[in-house]
Amino acid sequence: MPVIYKSILSCLLLVITMIGTPQSIDAQHNSIFNLGSTSTESKIVSRVQSSEADLAISNREKSVDLLIIQDAVVLQFTNDFLDDLEREISGENEISDEPYIAEIIRSAVSSGVKTMLSKAIAVPFSEIESVRFEEGRIVMINTFGEELFSEIEIDDTNIMEDFRRRDARRFVSEAERRLK
Repeated sequence: MPVIYKSILSCLLLVITMIGTPQSIDAQHNSIFNLGSTSTESKIVSRVQSSEADLAISNREKSVDLLIIQDAVVLQFTNDFLDDLEREISGENEISDEPYIAEIIRSAVSSGVKTMLSKAIAVPFSEIESVRFEEGRIVMINTFGEELFSEIEIDDTNIMEDFRRRDARRFVSEAERRLK
């Protein structure tokens, strides 16, 4: 599968995983939606600059940022990942011999995907029961006893398993401090 389609597919799967069930899609109009099969309150928010976060870590692939901001954990794509994705979609590195209409469609898709993916998901600490580093991955358990973000993969890599040990432990330590 070409890299562009694999990246787009991974991104769309991530968004679908984060949004959850069809019933929760209706709830997006209120900026609150379900994560997975629970009713964990989360919000789609504007992207956050790492410098504005109390703590920010990026996964090894440099595709996802996990941040702590005041009273929430925020998950978002990195700037580098979004830039790479935009270059792939727009075909910047290709010589195009596509018909004009194909270029217009590509441009529209590029704009729509970037708009959709240039948001973040915030989960308030009030919805998180525990956070720990276990068997090489960050584990966040919601108040229903279910693991958050456990099914999210980008290019066949589970994002919660893709953080450096030192960064993950720092994240867990700060999150635990805020949960008390």
